[in-house]
Amino acid sequence: MSDKSYLNILKGGVLLSFVILFFVFGDLLFPFISSKQLSFNILIEVLLLVGVIFLIKYPKYLPTKSQLSWGIIAYFLAILLSLFVSYDFNLSFWGDVERMLGYFHLLHFLALYFIIITAFRSKKDFSLLLNTLIGSAVLIALYAIFKQDANATIGNRAYVAAMMIFAVFLQALFLIKNKDWWIKGIYAIGIIISFIGFIKADISGAQAGLVLGILSALFIGTIISKNRTIKIISFSSLGALIVLVTLLFVFRSQPVFDNSYLGKSLRDFSTDNITLNTRLISYQSAGKYLVDHPVSMIFGVGHGCYALIFDKYFNPKFYDYDRSATYFDRAHNNIIDIITTTGVIGLLAYLSIFVFLFIYLLRAYRNNFKEDNLTDQKINGVEFSILIGLLVAYFVQNLAVFDSFATYLYFIVILAFVNYVGNEKGIEQQKKDIKIPNIITYVLLPIFVILIIFSLNKNINTFSMLKKTIEAYSYSYTKGIIAGSEKFTEALSSNTGLERDARESYINLVLENSNLILKSANDPEVESVILLAIEVSEKNEKYNIYDSLILTRLSKVYDLAGRFYLTKGDQEKASHYSSLALDTLSRAIDSSPGRVPLYLTRANIFLNLGEANKALTDIETAKSLNPKMPEPYCQLAHFSFIFEKEEDFLSNFKICTKEGGLSLMNWGEFILAVENHYAQNNNTSSLISVYESVLIAKPQDADTLSKLALIYFEIKDFVKAKETALKLLEVDSLYQKDVDLFLDQIENYPTE
Repeated sequence: MSDKSYLNILKGGVLLSFVILFFVFGDLLFPFISSKQLSFNILIEVLLLVGVIFLIKYPKYLPTKSQLSWGIIAYFLAILLSLFVSYDFNLSFWGDVERMLGYFHLLHFLALYFIIITAFRSKKDFSLLLNTLIGSAVLIALYAIFKQDANATIGNRAYVAAMMIFAVFLQALFLIKNKDWWIKGIYAIGIIISFIGFIKADISGAQAGLVLGILSALFIGTIISKNRTIKIISFSSLGALIVLVTLLFVFRSQPVFDNSYLGKSLRDFSTDNITLNTRLISYQSAGKYLVDHPVSMIFGVGHGCYALIFDKYFNPKFYDYDRSATYFDRAHNNIIDIITTTGVIGLLAYLSIFVFLFIYLLRAYRNNFKEDNLTDQKINGVEFSILIGLLVAYFVQNLAVFDSFATYLYFIVILAFVNYVGNEKGIEQQKKDIKIPNIITYVLLPIFVILIIFSLNKNINTFSMLKKTIEAYSYSYTKGIIAGSEKFTEALSSNTGLERDARESYINLVLENSNLILKSANDPEVESVILLAIEVSEKNEKYNIYDSLILTRLSKVYDLAGRFYLTKGDQEKASHYSSLALDTLSRAIDSSPGRVPLYLTRANIFLNLGEANKALTDIETAKSLNPKMPEPYCQLAHFSFIFEKEEDFLSNFKICTKEGGLSLMNWGEFILAVENHYAQNNNTSSLISVYESVLIAKPQDADTLSKLALIYFEIKDFVKAKETALKLLEVDSLYQKDVDLFLDQIENYPTE
């Protein structure tokens, strides 16, 4: 096969990778991620095999030496080094299905880079590549616009926003460069579409990146311009723009900005922003860890293992802003993520990439003024300014997020393009005298082929495993959990390295169906469901014995097993698993001592074991960690009610409801128990206090209003009885007849 045929295959394969952005296979676990990454892996592995054979046959096409390439390689070597000290090697190397950012997957982007710089050898080639990138981004934006879904086919609007940044800058570059007005018009329309997609995504970090990128491009363009008049106009425009942005921020709270995209965007940059606050707390955790563990600053804790740091230094203040998304597996800041997981070595290597990008762009810009440079490896001032602006925008937006499949794909293209235009040795330098040593052809090539086959097999098997996981999950709800358990056993039988999330799916399924499992405890087949849950939970624990989330889930499985065997009457096994649950949960608390729910869960276990004092200690500890959280007060209320500590019950229950904690309790059953208790003891005043507390949290609850009105009537507090009845009528007009009769009773009540 000719060299041109090889080159066309490689180019076509690279362009095909952009089609993968639209892959969403609904029958896979985490389809927005797995559909793309696994397909991309297979494509790159095939291209890599073709590329290696091509270079052995035509060694003159070997990529020229490049500082930028060495910087990229250095970063990947830094990640590799972190694997040897990783707290979770499986996560560092294979990653998880939810992210697919393990070293194994990242290596495919490194391979893509070298495939591009090998196959794309002219500015015309790169023009085609960059326009393919633009086309994919515009189509994604159109999908988001017409489907009214900012996540588009990417699955996360933060990544969509980042893609639009690439599209806006690159289209601006081609718009300014082209002389044909109809082509300019096409790029102008594309910019508008991309910007609308960007607006729909509505990501603060990306907005900051875009603005700073545009300002940087304008500033650089102004500096390098040689026309004095243009300089004056440009500096004035830039100054006016800066003043405008400043004034917008100063007056962002004015009513004129209410209910507008601009107003929301400006106000998001404030201390009231929930996401900003949770990110800052995360960054503080990272800083504390590095201060306490300076040795980890060298190599990090292992690529992808940020959750370990976030867990260890989790700040309970986090719950003031968010009580659901409390597990950060990434720092949501590339710099912090890199330095904590790959150390200073990784961070320096990563930053070196941007240093070399600037050097190469500057070199390409200077080549524009060399009369002896007749190649197209040069850029003009406009291209230089826009590309610098793009890099600034990309870098800044990554300070509030982390890379994904889409952004890695786009960034690799930019890296390859800059490597081309700034390579001082020339991309077309012929290497006629190069001979490939026999050891590469006859020894290393067969080893490489074996590795490619191994990798292909892993990706294909992962496809199968993820599909079987979804099938097993669906099967569990249609055929029952026992049949589903058998399907999960089949799904988890393959060794792909990525079973972690498939196991988590089964664990969640079992925990969600815990009541059903306990009710069916006498069914001999149900025991296999419990045993499989224990097995897969323990396998996940082996990955990282310090992961609080894994330990918490394992503890819940052990606790379920303990209750299961207690129901079956097997006291020995019940005690064994209850003890394991307690021990595992204690280890989870040691790994993340700031997590309030862990103490409350352990308190429940202590209470079930009859150790009330230990349970109370854990609840009090939880309350001290974050006094604003309602959960500890709700649990204390429940605890106090069980042990008939009426005063404590009423005070804690009031705080529980006031802080919005009533929804956290199985309050319907609990209130019924309280009602029965106080009815038996004729404790009307306490029952009134309970109802009034409930109405703090649920002021529209008609049933409680009705009961409270009747109690007020019984104790002859007719004023409050009437007020409560009228509130009931405001809540639900269907009570009109009942309220009228009730009010008549009050009016006609015999006086002494």
